[in-house]
Amino acid sequence: MAKADLVQSIGDLQAANREAAKLEKEERRAAKQAARNNRNSQQNQNSENNEDEDSDVSDNSENSDSQSNDRGDRNDRGNRRNRDRS
Repeated sequence: MAKADLVQSIGDLQAANREAAKLEKEERRAAKQAARNNRNSQQNQNSENNEDEDSDVSDNSENSDSQSNDRGDRNDRGNRRNRDRS
């Protein structure tokens, strides 16, 4: 095999390897995106189900605020810390 043919073959092999690497990278990217879309879709479905359940609970209760974790103004912590000090 002549040196020119060898150089050409090596160049062709390198080009083929680059193309194969691009395809593999694109396949991995597509698989990650599909998994991400699937996970987001499941979270959205769970969120919609939870919202349905929450609205049922709110509709059935007279005071939905009592079920909230909102503790209002958190400045009361300072008062508790300073109560022993004159």
